[in-house]
Amino acid sequence: MATEKKDGSDRTRNWTFLVYPESAPADWIERLTEQQVPFIVSPLHDKDVTPTGEPKKAHWHVVLVFSSVKSYEQAKELTESVLGTIPERVKDIRAMVRYLTHIDYPSKAQYDRKDIMLCGGVDIDLDAYFLTKSDLKQIRREMFDFLITNEVTEICDLVDYAKQFRPEWYDQLVMSDYFLSQMITSRRHKKEQAPPTNATNVAKLVDEL
Repeated sequence: MATEKKDGSDRTRNWTFLVYPESAPADWIERLTEQQVPFIVSPLHDKDVTPTGEPKKAHWHVVLVFSSVKSYEQAKELTESVLGTIPERVKDIRAMVRYLTHIDYPSKAQYDRKDIMLCGGVDIDLDAYFLTKSDLKQIRREMFDFLITNEVTEICDLVDYAKQFRPEWYDQLVMSDYFLSQMITSRRHKKEQAPPTNATNVAKLVDEL
């Protein structure tokens, strides 16, 4: 049986597990809500099949969205309270939320994102998680244009601006990898050593992403 690691390396903010209608308490959503934890519930996955084509047991995917990091044991205490499966770490919250509908897996049964439930006061914008690749590319271009035009050299400045004036940028910044940070660091170093990067070359780089 898995145990909590003493070095704290098992701690993370987001955990996921499965709940089966046949074994869960009828009021399992209310039970989790009463424990004051924000969480996301997928549409009921009742059309999934195994690789050999056999129907899988109907189930819900549940994503626990804590405001601070929690250990495996802390997450497991919650999953056990509703007779769910053992919790697993969520490596990428955006990918996990999108998986609730199988939108990125066309060979799997597809589910309607309108049936995703946000519970316990979870504060996320589902629309931001389901932007198309074209939408994301356009947002990225807009951010690049902004940081070039305004000579932004610190990621904190871009984040502060986005949080106040461009929430769609902010959502992507906090969910993205370190690429934008690396880009800003690179521009700062470039500015110290040579003339600013030509905007045309940067635009070309963005087109190639």
